Amino acid sequence: MILFLLLILVPVPLSFNSGAFFIFPLEGISTRWYAVVLGTQRWQSAIGNSLIVAFGTTLIATTLGTFAAIALSDEKFPGRRIVMPLLLSPLIVPVVITAVGS
Repeated sequence: MILFLLLILVPVPLSFNSGAFFIFPLEGISTRWYAVVLGTQRWQSAIGNSLIVAFGTTLIATTLGTFAAIALSDEKFPGRRIVMPLLLSPLIVPVVITAVGS
């Protein structure tokens, strides 16, 4: 919860500060910093690249996930005993790591 507060609830209100520095209380409300970021060519291309990667990843993950769900729902699928543990391992591994670390 502290990490959430530090990474989200503090920087977001500070980003609307009209002053040159991030201070509380805010000197005024402004979207100045958003205009600076969105008006810079480097940031625009970086945001564009991020969106392209995000949409491509979403498309690939949705397609592969749908195919995996269809294949694993069939009990006659020959690779089911191999594929099922591989797909479930991201659900199991964090719990094991947390248990070992405690």
